[in-house]
Amino acid sequence: MLNSAALILLALSASQVQKLPYVDVENTEQALAMVAMDLRIVEETRLYCGAEFPLAKRLFDYHSLLWITNNEPEIAAVESYLLTIDRAKQESKMAPFVANAMTNLKSAAKRLGSDIICNGGIEQIKTGESNIANRTPKASVFLKEYLRDHPLPASEAGKRNMSQGCIAQSFNKNADLEDARATCKCITNVIYKEFTEVELAELDQVARAKGNAVSLLSFERVKPKLAACRIPVAGHN
Repeated sequence: MLNSAALILLALSASQVQKLPYVDVENTEQALAMVAMDLRIVEETRLYCGAEFPLAKRLFDYHSLLWITNNEPEIAAVESYLLTIDRAKQESKMAPFVANAMTNLKSAAKRLGSDIICNGGIEQIKTGESNIANRTPKASVFLKEYLRDHPLPASEAGKRNMSQGCIAQSFNKNADLEDARATCKCITNVIYKEFTEVELAELDQVARAKGNAVSLLSFERVKPKLAACRIPVAGHN
């Protein structure tokens, strides 16, 4: 269980604007709390900036995906941990701290301008300043060690890789990020529910070889269910 002190530490550190120094952690529990909160704050900031600047929404979406890619091992460690606890309960516990962080961010946006805050966030992602390994190196080390000792189960790692690959591919084809996430979650769930272990292994082999996965007989078998997961693309019905 993540303690209140760890969550308060994160709420204070992650909500600071721009150039104030970040507070690093002293143990694995604090590192897990920090990155769990970071994930929520990055997502809430993406939504806030996208609402403030609708014409630039895809830019904020893209950089939120880039941040996730740049911090893959640390985020995977948090995902591994969340599998061991009541995730909904943990989200509920974090909610007031996330809300406090976003209140601070929005207050700063009123003082400095939302364009300064939102563009500053993009710049920190582009330069790598916001990368966990650069910003809070001790947290990064703790989480990489945690992932080494508590790797994601093979099925969960497979689902995660499939979903992330699907989201990136769909987004690059101009799908809205929310649509891509919902659709890719649906596709991943169908495949992992309907495919046998042999079929999953065959799919993985074809995907690694960059072959035509949709030509597999296993895809034909579940085609009607996959069709229900169609990705809406901007400008198309």
